[in-house]
Amino acid sequence: MQAILAVDLGGTKVAVQIADLTGHCHFEKRYYSGSYSDFHAVLRHLFNDIKTLGVTLISSCFAVAGPVIGMKAKLTNLPWLIDGVQLCQDFPLGKLYLCNDFVATAYGISAIHPDKLQVIHAVKASQKAPAVVIGAGTGLGQAVIMPSQQILATEGGNVDFAPRDAQQLALLQYAMTLMSHVSYERLLSGAGIELIYQFMLCQNKGSDNSVPGYGPLSAATISQLAQLGDNQCAIDTLRLFVRIYGAQAGNLALTTLARGGVYIAGGIAVKNSQFILSQDFIDAFLAKGKMAKLMTEIPVTLIMENDIGVIGARQLAIKRLDE
Repeated sequence: MQAILAVDLGGTKVAVQIADLTGHCHFEKRYYSGSYSDFHAVLRHLFNDIKTLGVTLISSCFAVAGPVIGMKAKLTNLPWLIDGVQLCQDFPLGKLYLCNDFVATAYGISAIHPDKLQVIHAVKASQKAPAVVIGAGTGLGQAVIMPSQQILATEGGNVDFAPRDAQQLALLQYAMTLMSHVSYERLLSGAGIELIYQFMLCQNKGSDNSVPGYGPLSAATISQLAQLGDNQCAIDTLRLFVRIYGAQAGNLALTTLARGGVYIAGGIAVKNSQFILSQDFIDAFLAKGKMAKLMTEIPVTLIMENDIGVIGARQLAIKRLDE
């Protein structure tokens, strides 16, 4: 069977799908990045897993969480170099396309079920204006969708963090004691949730990043406690996180005049949807001073599909067959 290979290559996991030429998925699996020395090792494991599947790959798309230059890419939050030419020599990938992971995410929007789209701010989208997608996970991805449907990759998650009030200024000062450059990605990510929680402990004169029965708190545990309402510091952490998230989503929308819509993606948003759907997020999104009225004309939608990156990579691998 002729097939395509779609890979969403992130800092935490590598999501893989193998589909036929109609897009029907015949194999899917997640490989955890920390278990492998490099991407070659992941592909060796994958090809061993599918050796009885009876497929011939004719097109592959690797969506990489980092800047892509030609046929080479470097992951932002993992010390892996991706060389597409070398990979094609070492594995039977067919025609290979490398792209930024949020280019794939943008392509995936049209392929997911409408039930997976949760409206945050309901206004009519303009078909003649750009749209944008932003998503926090291991890092902070962003992309621009032009009215022509061309997708522009960005590294906008790495721009300087700009505090909006006294608390966020104190957070910036705290973060600057830990790192030389404080970008939005440093805060809008899993590691960012942990950093903000530590900051909240310091603000509350706490001295221990732990809770009896839980031990040191990971981003996942902080989120869980916030959702359960069991830990005020965790709740305050998620509320500050989504205010920063809403502000940066608004920055991206204003920079691009994204009257075509703003899409919020990424695992953190899905897992913490009650906070993303709160007034904290949309208030921060809209608070753009003399541009506040313009912001009310921009629709905002939460993508509730965890696999949108690999779904988009699958769409791109099929699309490339005609090019």
